Amino acid sequence: LNQDFENLGSEIHDILIDGETVAIRRTANLRHRGTSKVGSVGIVDFLRFRDGLIIEVSEYPDTATVGKLAGIYDSD
Repeated sequence: LNQDFENLGSEIHDILIDGETVAIRRTANLRHRGTSKVGSVGIVDFLRFRDGLIIEVSEYPDTATVGKLAGIYDSD
């Protein structure tokens, strides 16, 4: 996402912690660098920690909204 989109800000809705794993549900306001379309995208992030350091990050955005902002899908 960072390559194709400018992040205009995020709002965190939930943070869940289970041992060394953290899940974050958030909404990011993004602008596509090619189309200049702006929109809010729901994203869930999973982070794994070891010895207080992040060792793995997985990001799962709402791909339908990302596709609309990128001009891949119709906006309807």
